[in-house]
Amino acid sequence: EPHAAAPVGAPISWKGAALAAVGLLFAPVWQHIDDSVAADDNLPRMLPNDVAGWTVARDAQSDWLPVFNGADVTERATFTRAGDKVEAFAATYRDQRQGKELMGFGNSAEGESLRVRSRRGADHPWLEMEAADSRGDGWLLWYSYRLDDRWFDRPLALQVQYGIGALLGAPMSSVVAFRTRCNGTDCAEARATLQEFATPV
Repeated sequence: EPHAAAPVGAPISWKGAALAAVGLLFAPVWQHIDDSVAADDNLPRMLPNDVAGWTVARDAQSDWLPVFNGADVTERATFTRAGDKVEAFAATYRDQRQGKELMGFGNSAEGESLRVRSRRGADHPWLEMEAADSRGDGWLLWYSYRLDDRWFDRPLALQVQYGIGALLGAPMSSVVAFRTRCNGTDCAEARATLQEFATPV
């Protein structure tokens, strides 16, 4: 019997190739074509305008200089009550991209003026850091991350949620940090102050 010739596949048309290329490139370019960024007037201010029992000074000067490169909005405030003083800092990102990331390399809540002595979890959603300045004075820092209305004490979890959210909209991400002075190397009183201060925030 004669053997049937093997079928020869038809060449891919240029239209098919174009559709395949668009399909392969769709996910990486989604954020560019979608332009998922929030408008400037929609960026919230993360620091409270007032905390019951505390006096606030906005945009107060300080030698504590946290680093969050590329942030669209940064805020500072100092809250005082009797002998207590809490300094506050916040940075908000309208969007994130390469070189403009909340968790970017070189970003830090302690900044360049403080040397970290220890880190640990605090009352959710806060993370805690004990640090010392150039004079050896001790400081206690509490900080946390926020994506829209959700708070995170695990940076990786926030980044995963940001990646998902950026495909569907324009999520805003922020860091909020507070610091207060320790009594030498003993930060017990400072911790109690931040526990009381940060609870209503």
